[in-house]
Amino acid sequence: MSLATRLLLIVVLAVLPALLVGAYAEYSARQAREAEVRDDAVRLSNQVADEMRQIIVGMQRFAMTLAQVPAVADAVRQGEWSQPCSRLLVDLGRGLPGGIGVGVANANAELVCAASRVPPGTRVTAEHFNRSLETKRFVVGGYGEAPDGSRYLSFAYPLRDNGDQAQGAVVLGLSLDWLTDHLQQRFGGNDSSISIADRNLVYLLRLPDQPVSIVGREALPEHHSLVNFAGKGALEARAADGILRVGAITSVQINPDANGGFDLLIGYGISKAAAFGPINTATRNGLLLLGISLLLACVAAWLGGRYLVRPPVDRLLAAAARWREGDYSTRVAGGGSGSEFERLADAFNAMAESVAERTQKLRSSEERFRTLAALVPTFVWFADEKGALLYANERWFAFTGQHPEDDKPIHWPEALHPADAEPALAAWDSAVASRSPYEAEFRLRRHDGEYRWVLSRAEPLRDDNGQVTGWFGATTDIDRMKRADEHRSLLVDELNHRVKNTLATVQSLAAQSLRKSDPGEARAAFEARLIALSKAHDVLTREFWKSAPLREIVGEAIKPFDGEEPHRIHLEGPEADVQPRLALSLSMALHELLTNAAKYGALSSGEGQVSIIWSISRTCAGSRLVLRWAESDGPPVEALSRKGFGTRLIRSGLSRELGGEADLRFEREGVVCTFDLPLQETDDGDGANMVEDTAAGIETSELPARAISSPSVG
Repeated sequence: MSLATRLLLIVVLAVLPALLVGAYAEYSARQAREAEVRDDAVRLSNQVADEMRQIIVGMQRFAMTLAQVPAVADAVRQGEWSQPCSRLLVDLGRGLPGGIGVGVANANAELVCAASRVPPGTRVTAEHFNRSLETKRFVVGGYGEAPDGSRYLSFAYPLRDNGDQAQGAVVLGLSLDWLTDHLQQRFGGNDSSISIADRNLVYLLRLPDQPVSIVGREALPEHHSLVNFAGKGALEARAADGILRVGAITSVQINPDANGGFDLLIGYGISKAAAFGPINTATRNGLLLLGISLLLACVAAWLGGRYLVRPPVDRLLAAAARWREGDYSTRVAGGGSGSEFERLADAFNAMAESVAERTQKLRSSEERFRTLAALVPTFVWFADEKGALLYANERWFAFTGQHPEDDKPIHWPEALHPADAEPALAAWDSAVASRSPYEAEFRLRRHDGEYRWVLSRAEPLRDDNGQVTGWFGATTDIDRMKRADEHRSLLVDELNHRVKNTLATVQSLAAQSLRKSDPGEARAAFEARLIALSKAHDVLTREFWKSAPLREIVGEAIKPFDGEEPHRIHLEGPEADVQPRLALSLSMALHELLTNAAKYGALSSGEGQVSIIWSISRTCAGSRLVLRWAESDGPPVEALSRKGFGTRLIRSGLSRELGGEADLRFEREGVVCTFDLPLQETDDGDGANMVEDTAAGIETSELPARAISSPSVG
């Protein structure tokens, strides 16, 4: 293979890592752009929905104002065509945008006045009119067509008499042509689409409305399922014009109801091809730049020769390797000669800068997307100066299951616990009367019937003259804290019980240890037994006195007696949890055996060994622990001399108090002790009774001279 060919291959290999880096950067950029487009679709869909809400709220306020005009009320009350009311509506219509029509109908749906000429006896036949009379609320209707062919979105607001009975309604119509122009100016674009449908999924608006107009038509049956995507993020779909778009669907509901319906369904879409246009252009430019660079590198490889090309190619390969590792600060020196390699190096440097810039932008974008808004679990509410609750956020209604009603105070006392209602309301009335801050704890009924403790606070809002104009409050769920306080009280009671039993245990240990004639020996024995008891307490305290790991109880007991490697105490057995009473008793018994072995037994010589092996057996009567202590390679066991506290603790205490058996034998080769104990407790003791009872009335008797008769045991 010629040198030129080899150099060409080297150039190709050097470019390959950069290609991979660029491809990864391209992929990452596309992923980031796709996420950005999806977020833009959701954001713009919400903005269009907010714009429609503002328009509808404006129509509602206009209808509410019109309902208070005497001429309108008189026209409905008379039930006949009213010329004064019509003139009023005509005058008002001159000040309204050209896209709004207004009229008034009586309870029989007959128009009694209107801002435009209508034939006598004209009736309102839309379903929303009847629904407004039934619910006595402002109702958003749907698609409608006037006799002149104009299309509109209808609304109705009930007119009520002094008895709060609906006797008619203000009917409004919003021109869809005006709405189309308005939204086109606010949100339209060549690369975006806007669709609005009423509650019956009849299209009210479509931008762009091509190739075939669908306004006034019901959505296809296969499109009805799109309702389920409202408020659930972005999705991709191909519209009737054949353009693939990334869009989002948002529902608008002015008066929420228990059925979870909607008044309007809004969709916003962004052309995917247009959204990725800049990235596609950059990709083509990058590929073009890369192709030119590769061509220049090949020319340099063929013409440079063996001694001119190889060193700079080596430098290029070294730089490419660092780029592959993520070090984009590395640059290739061109030599300043203006040669093809210098140009190639400049191209690679430019590519590295581009990749570094894209990578930095990607990292910044990822950091921004990681930031999440914390949701505060608080009910925020407002009240008027008299204390009537006028507003509460959605958390309140989600918690209590109540539903907001227009122009009506929120009945928060209904959610109070019967036992807390009187003091909570009394505290609120007192705060309102005294114009002072309010704070109270009480229980609220959740939507599922459960009562939870809450902390409610409120501050009065004052004007420049210091007069209270309302109240701002927040209510926080503190049920967990309340339950924690109750649990803490239980723990205190349990602690008192444990302290009493522990003091009884210490008293018993002191009584037995201090019987020794030598004060120093008695003190050492008492301290050693007290430390063994405390180690077991440490493990049980960490486990909240529910249970303790058997291996850890045994490990804590042998820790002071286990020397340097290799360990002379061998442990073997399965993992198991034991009850507090068994843990304390077993820890004390092992301490007595270990102390005796350290002074007189296997651990007193350099070659002695101790094995502690346990197993778990399960029978129909329950699980039992079988633990065997065996000493070997220590001094020979001497004759029995007397029976001390350790023997009493092991043989009698464990057997009687725990319902188990302890077989203590003094073999010539070493002490062997086998415990057969139930894993379940038979009562609610914690081990203090066993040690205390063991200590009561103990008289000295014979033990092996070097076994359990040691000062620490006897």
